[in-house]
Amino acid sequence: MLTRMTGFAAAMLWVLPAYAQTAPIAPDATVSPVSRTTLFVRDLDESLKLYRDILGLKPRRERILEGPFWNEINGTPGENKRVQVVILQTTTGEVVGNIGLF
Repeated sequence: MLTRMTGFAAAMLWVLPAYAQTAPIAPDATVSPVSRTTLFVRDLDESLKLYRDILGLKPRRERILEGPFWNEINGTPGENKRVQVVILQTTTGEVVGNIGLF
């Protein structure tokens, strides 16, 4: 699984800096940075190998979601769900957003 993710990681390293580049846009369009996105993953520990260990995103918060409200949202009846939020930064260290790994 990690081998397949490595290709994805390389693609992300190429794509992520693109947000800082100026590109032509329609006059009535607006562009804003990603402030938060959530990814639902099969295996949190394997996903952290990519986002934290390979891409170098820093952990912001880890939490256990429990109870009927979260079970309904996550589709995990009767289970607790461990989640991790990592910080999305520019190469200069400016925080531009977060990625929630669920």
